Amino acid sequence: MSETLPRADGGIYSAHMTGGSAEPVSFVWLRDLSMNDQVALLRYPRRTIPAEVARHIAAGTLGGSAVVMQLRGPPNRWKLSEPLASQLSRIGVRLDKWWNSDALTDSERGYLIEHRADRELPPHTVRVEPPVIRAFLEMKMREAPPL
Repeated sequence: MSETLPRADGGIYSAHMTGGSAEPVSFVWLRDLSMNDQVALLRYPRRTIPAEVARHIAAGTLGGSAVVMQLRGPPNRWKLSEPLASQLSRIGVRLDKWWNSDALTDSERGYLIEHRADRELPPHTVRVEPPVIRAFLEMKMREAPPL
C-alpha cells in the first residue's frame, strides 16, 4: 500500500507501507527538527510523528519516501520505517552503553552536557553523527536530576 505526503514545494513523497531499506541512512536531517522532536525520536524511534516532521525527515534523506510511512487512521499519523527506527534504536543502545560505561567520568559527562551545542564536539565523544550525539546529550541533560 502506498500513501502520499505533500512536500513544501507542492510535490509529494510517496511512502510505501512495506517501505524502507536495510541500508544505513544518514541522520543529518535530525538537526533540522526541533530539539524536542530530536530527543523524542531518539528516545522512542517507533513513536508516531506528525506529517510535518515526516516531511522534514523525507526531504532530508536520500531514501526520501522509504524512511517514513503513514499509519492507518487519521491522515496526520506517520512513523519512521522499521529499518530506520531499528537503526536509530541500535545507535541509542550504543550511546547508552558508552554513557554508562566506566569510559567516562562524571566530570566528563558534565563537560559533554555543557558543551552539547558547541560547533565542534569534544574529541572523547563516541563516534556517531553529530546531530545524533547532540540529541542524545540533550536527552541526558533533561534526565539529569536538578542540583
